[in-house]
Amino acid sequence: MIRHVQATEDRAHAEVDRARQETRAAQLELATLRKEAATLERKQIETIERA
Repeated sequence: MIRHVQATEDRAHAEVDRARQETRAAQLELATLRKEAATLERKQIETIERA
């Protein structure tokens, strides 16, 4: 019984760790996409101002 509980806890901790890693990766991707969007927006504004 104790081994079963320990195994369940270990799996739960592994799932939490995996979710944290996925969250970090998603946050990094979001930051990158926001920077790209800001760059594209600046370029678009510059293009409009030149026209």
